[in-house]
Amino acid sequence: MFVQTTPFIVNSVLFSLNFSNEKMRMIYLGAIVHDIGKIGIKDSILKKETPLTEREYKEMQRHTLYGKDILSKIPDFDIPSKIAYSHQEKWDGTGYPEGLKGEAIPLEARIVTIADYWDAITTNRPYRQAFKKADALELMKKER
Repeated sequence: MFVQTTPFIVNSVLFSLNFSNEKMRMIYLGAIVHDIGKIGIKDSILKKETPLTEREYKEMQRHTLYGKDILSKIPDFDIPSKIAYSHQEKWDGTGYPEGLKGEAIPLEARIVTIADYWDAITTNRPYRQAFKKADALELMKKER
């Protein structure tokens, strides 16, 4: 059984912020569907246990575009759409799809990105073991 941890982490963070209930709900929903665009990525890429080739990586990057396209069609889903599109941006500007940097990355996407990254590095993956929590925290500080 697959349990998606990211929305639960996001929910914990949201209660410490001063957002309206509706905004918290939309960010939580965005956390649930942030990777929906992966539906457009081949299973051979999604399930690959070795490093992706450059071509495969470029294809994987398209999941943010697919996600935005899917979610932007749902009325009042602006925040989840923004999260799906921007959750791969990095604080230093080396992320994708636009290479946004720092506070130019939507706050909602930054919240989900941090939660998703924490989940990714503290969970076993087919290609590596989970980081211990202390090591994961150090990695996140270093990669800020």
